[in-house]
Amino acid sequence: MTFSLIHTPGSFAREGPGHALIFAGAVVSAASAVWARLSDLGWPVILAVAGPALLVGWPDLVMPDSLIPHLGGLLALPAAFAGLITGLVAGRRPSGRDERPLWMQY
Repeated sequence: MTFSLIHTPGSFAREGPGHALIFAGAVVSAASAVWARLSDLGWPVILAVAGPALLVGWPDLVMPDSLIPHLGGLLALPAAFAGLITGLVAGRRPSGRDERPLWMQY
């Protein structure tokens, strides 16, 4: 995002790689949420890990010159980090169900 009062010729050209990196991060976040669902880690972990894709990637795709993706990142990135730590440390909880991940049950 470029904040300036005057338009310089190369200012908007420098934003392209940044938007591509945000999109790549949103794709990785969505893939992590799918992995968390297939590993049966629980809905709080899935929603926390999917947060950056929903609160940063999607608004950046729809409104690339807005502050909304940055504000969404203030909420989503700490939640995603907490979901990552919870998913790595806690793993699957013991239950009466089949203990294998969802993708291995078929």
